[in-house]
Amino acid sequence: MGKWKIAIGAVIGLFIVYFIASPYITVYRMKSAIESSDYETLFKYVDFPSVRKSLKDQIYASMTQEFLRDKDNKKDEDYFFMLFGHAFIGMMIDAFVTPENIANLMIGKKQMMHILQEEETTEDTFQNIWADASMSYESINRFVVKLKGDNNEKVKLVFRRQGLGWKLTEIIFLNPYLEN
Repeated sequence: MGKWKIAIGAVIGLFIVYFIASPYITVYRMKSAIESSDYETLFKYVDFPSVRKSLKDQIYASMTQEFLRDKDNKKDEDYFFMLFGHAFIGMMIDAFVTPENIANLMIGKKQMMHILQEEETTEDTFQNIWADASMSYESINRFVVKLKGDNNEKVKLVFRRQGLGWKLTEIIFLNPYLEN
């Protein structure tokens, strides 16, 4: 009878350790997939519809806030261009939120913000971004990784529990151009 209690206690203990460590394991696996350019594996850890929605929401909110700042001096065509901008941004995000571009963001390339600008990213840049990374639970089902780029640009990677695993569901840019 005592052996069964020990065995059950050990199984429960291992489950608790895995439950707590699982988002760290997911982040490690994502980093490994990026280092080896294994985008198929990276794809498994990203909820692309959620990531796209979070980016669209941030940019739409920023655009709307900027547009409404000087609302009294707007012409009718300005409203048309605002609507066109929303549609265009939506299509751009749909096109550019891919496993490769998520990897580029996580290793320090700035293609998500400067799409037309091609930059070389070295192993040192990748290590520097992750050296200052902080990881923490915000709730039992929400885990956040905070990264800081070379120009003090900050990015929050938000993971949510899905079953026993975790998926990247939001990318939040914390810079003056996109902050509310």
